[in-house]
Amino acid sequence: MQAGAEVVPVDSAMAAAATSPKPEPLAYDVHLFEAFPAVCAKGKNGVQTCQAMSLFLQDRANFEMLYSKQLGKIQQSPKSEDWAKQVASVWAAVHKAMASISAEHVDFASKHTTSIVAGIKACTLQQDTQIQRLTSEGLKIKSRYQDYATKANKTKERYDKKCADALELLASLNRKPDGDKSSDIFTKVWDSTKHLAFTSQDRQRTKIAAAMDDIVAAEAAYTRAVEALASQRTTYERSLKDNLRAFEVTEEQRIEYIKDLLLRTEKARLGTLKKIEAVIADMQAAIQSIDVLDDIEEGLVQGLGLQSPELTAETAWLLDPESTRLADLVTGVQSMSDQGVICTHAMLNTLVEYISAEETFVQALDKLSSIHGPTPNEKIETGLFASSNPVVADEGATLSAAWTAVVAQLQRVAYLHREFGSLLAEPVLLSLGTMKNEYDETKTALDADLGRLYGTILAERQAHWRLLTRLETKRKELEANQTTQTVNVDKEDMLHHLGLADSPSERERKLGWKVDQLRDEITDLSAQVDASAAALLDKADTFREELQRVLSGYTKNEKYRLDVKKSSLRSLVKAHDHLVLGLKHASQAIVTDVDQLSATADIQEFIQHVVDASPPTTEGPSLVPQLSTSPLLLEQLRRHTSTAKPKLVATPSNSNLARTIDETEDSNASDADAILDKKDELKDDKDSLLFAMGSAEFQRVFNLPASEQVVASFSCALYLNNFPCQGRLYLSQTHLCFTGWRDAFVVLPLTEITHMERKNTAIVVPNALELTTATQGRFFFASFLYRDECMQSVGQLRQIQQQMQAILTPSDDGTPDDDDSTASNSEGSETQVSLDIAEQETILSQDYDVVMDEVLSLPLAYVNKALWGPAAYLDALLKATGETNVSVGEWSPGPVQYTAFKRQETFQKVRTVTYTHNKKYMVGPSAIPTSQEQRLSFEDGVGLVVSVTATVADAPYHDYFRAESRWLFTPQPNGDTRLRTGVRLFWVKSTWLKKQIEGATASESKETMKLWAVKAMEAYKKTTATTTAKATPPTKAPSAVVPPVAAEVPKTTPPVATKMVLPEGRLVWGLALLAYLLVLLSLWRLGSLHQRSVALQEEQVALLRAMLQSVSDGQLRDVLQHVLPPH
Repeated sequence: MQAGAEVVPVDSAMAAAATSPKPEPLAYDVHLFEAFPAVCAKGKNGVQTCQAMSLFLQDRANFEMLYSKQLGKIQQSPKSEDWAKQVASVWAAVHKAMASISAEHVDFASKHTTSIVAGIKACTLQQDTQIQRLTSEGLKIKSRYQDYATKANKTKERYDKKCADALELLASLNRKPDGDKSSDIFTKVWDSTKHLAFTSQDRQRTKIAAAMDDIVAAEAAYTRAVEALASQRTTYERSLKDNLRAFEVTEEQRIEYIKDLLLRTEKARLGTLKKIEAVIADMQAAIQSIDVLDDIEEGLVQGLGLQSPELTAETAWLLDPESTRLADLVTGVQSMSDQGVICTHAMLNTLVEYISAEETFVQALDKLSSIHGPTPNEKIETGLFASSNPVVADEGATLSAAWTAVVAQLQRVAYLHREFGSLLAEPVLLSLGTMKNEYDETKTALDADLGRLYGTILAERQAHWRLLTRLETKRKELEANQTTQTVNVDKEDMLHHLGLADSPSERERKLGWKVDQLRDEITDLSAQVDASAAALLDKADTFREELQRVLSGYTKNEKYRLDVKKSSLRSLVKAHDHLVLGLKHASQAIVTDVDQLSATADIQEFIQHVVDASPPTTEGPSLVPQLSTSPLLLEQLRRHTSTAKPKLVATPSNSNLARTIDETEDSNASDADAILDKKDELKDDKDSLLFAMGSAEFQRVFNLPASEQVVASFSCALYLNNFPCQGRLYLSQTHLCFTGWRDAFVVLPLTEITHMERKNTAIVVPNALELTTATQGRFFFASFLYRDECMQSVGQLRQIQQQMQAILTPSDDGTPDDDDSTASNSEGSETQVSLDIAEQETILSQDYDVVMDEVLSLPLAYVNKALWGPAAYLDALLKATGETNVSVGEWSPGPVQYTAFKRQETFQKVRTVTYTHNKKYMVGPSAIPTSQEQRLSFEDGVGLVVSVTATVADAPYHDYFRAESRWLFTPQPNGDTRLRTGVRLFWVKSTWLKKQIEGATASESKETMKLWAVKAMEAYKKTTATTTAKATPPTKAPSAVVPPVAAEVPKTTPPVATKMVLPEGRLVWGLALLAYLLVLLSLWRLGSLHQRSVALQEEQVALLRAMLQSVSDGQLRDVLQHVLPPH
């Protein structure tokens, strides 16, 4: 290993950073390099936090919905009308306000569920997937490097053991014999072996030579292992730093998204409370209009006529048996009193149900607080899923403070609702209950008094009425008898005058007696009637006074009821006002607290905590071979190598043992090393894809010159015959290269790439890229982790290559005449900007995602003059699509310079367009203010380019990006115009919703651009039809000029026309039939080819599975199982 390849350990870098005068901010990729388990625990705790918050927000939304349903049931309960109009109107306003409050809670809970809860669930799923992927990648990286380190340690141990054994052997051989008998016996036994084939010195040399050979082999293996470890160290550090940086970005985005969700929740709650506050203000205004005396005056006094003269001074109506005034008065008073009782019962039942709803809501909030809030003297554990239920882990001071504020706000809300229920129970419900009891008692007593008085008056009136009836009957009877008597007297006088009458008969005498008797009875009855009338007159004033007393009692009782009801309604409104003010203060406080949440501060705190809590890191394996320095061993190695055959002197890098190696031994060792390296390569085949090769190896593998250096590399898979070959894509200054499984090998010059397009795998996974080349066809790469970064890198390298070619390629047509003409053109028109269609096509294909490529049947001049020139067309189009507040400005002449992404361009003119975009989205507002800045360049006969920059406001993530779109119109030889459009978002900030926002923007932009094209064609057709109608003069012979429409064949041709087919028509029909048969044949061949392709793929899968069964290495088998499709 060379000295220049030495890598500075991370601990040394951290120590140098700590001693610098201006330390850099703490970062994952530096300070957590040796604490990957803590990073994994942090990521999993983040997932648990998202799950806990998702459950919390879901439960909160469910409780809000339950509370609103209970309020809705109360509002839908049967209502009773009060005879007091003002009180009745206020009670109706209270019911209306309760309905409005219930509707606001329902709306908040629904939006909360569809927007906030759905967002946190999506964040949880995304976070879980991202953390699992990053953890898996990090573990693979560490496992790969640990394998290299373990191999280096094992070879070091083997080398040290061989050196120790050799030293022990040399020490035992160099030990001097003692002078005792045992040594003599040993010497004699040793000397007695001289007659054998080998002498003792030969055996000693053989042992030493074998030991030296072992040391040389162990040293070579140890040196190779250390060199391999050193070569992988830089790649390992870079890969792990990238992984840790991805962890940091993921955690920061998660915390920022949680902050955004909590803020949006409380802001939506504040909006709901403001609406409820307006409803309560209406209730307060209605209560201020209540005047109990006016209700009494209008309802009782005027309605029943209690202040009328007949009730205050007259008494005749009391004695008149035919008068219904008394009955109506009694019925009216009792009806109003009964209505008051019913209204009081209804109000009491409403308040009882209201209090029950508040108690249920408070119990739900207390339960939610006990689940998600820590109990006193309890500390939340930060281990991996330490709790059986998901809880918010302690991930930092600001997040903990924000979550504590959220739980405290929940407890505050429960306290406010509990206090609201108490206010309803004590001042309101208690006063109403007391009033109800007293009102019922008073009403019962007044009803009894009124009934008794009414019965007495009726009895007196009926008795007097009976005497009058008898008197009238007697008078009628007396009158009848007197008439009969008069008639009889006349008859008797006539008969007596004629001399025919006798003396008065007995009948006449009885009749006279009866008349006298009737007169006496009438006289007695008249006396009795006069006495009864006098008695009634004497009692009339008493009856009237008693009736006034009872009616006054009714009036006082109703006034008491209305006063208490008014006071209760005022207390109810005050309690509502107190509740809403408390909830507003709580929400404003939580907005302030959550706004203090800082993802950066929490991440810095976590890094500092891990660094402080981590034990001192032990040094890893050395990146320089630590060879033996024993003089005895070095001398013996020198002797061993000097007695060998033909010699080659070798001095390996970082070795302090200069030795000579036999050529034969070196070749054998090289062969052995090659075999071991091949085994290691087969063993670590799957892990090698995680590490990019160096520039030297890159040049050797892809046979590129030394000037080609690796700029970037990306892990991906190349699809060959619909089979993904996992590997790595490398980018150099001028080439794109790929190597992977199944001998997948690509070397592609960047200048041959003509088009790049983002693709999806499995329809929805945005991790693929398709490259179209000029000579090698198309390449489909998938399984990207950083697809957009790869595409951006390729685009930048292609742009650099094109600029270099433009600089190095001399211009052949730059004559002085051309320069003079160009100068004269620029002097004649200052805003004239020439268009280079090739450059415009390059900008559109490289900087934008092409969404539409169509040919429009209209001239280019019409597009410029009628569609983009005036503001009327765009104004009408925007209004037709439902946009409001449309304002299309006038064009301002340029030149105007603008840089959409990285290329600075010059346009001829610019204008501003503003409107309100109206569309129902699942998340966010339905009306979005939008502003566009449109820049235009036009050259007749060459093309028209429109660059549009769109920005929005009052929408989620509106400050994260701006939308750049481009319209390129080029003329066609037949007079038509080709339209190509592209869209791309310029991101100012990063978010995990980037893919979703880009997909929605692309689909909506495509629909808008297609609609523009359709409307443009319709407008051109109308203009053409109008122009043709005006230009065609009236003629008497219409057959002289046939309009183009006449050439159209009717859709329904009569059957007779088929008999008059010309020979040319038969030929056309024959060709059409032949074409139809060819299409059927092609379809049949495609079907057979598809079946053969499926069969080949099944055979490939079977072969790969057979290879999988024959492979003994478990790690390689796992990799192939990931590649093979399931059964």
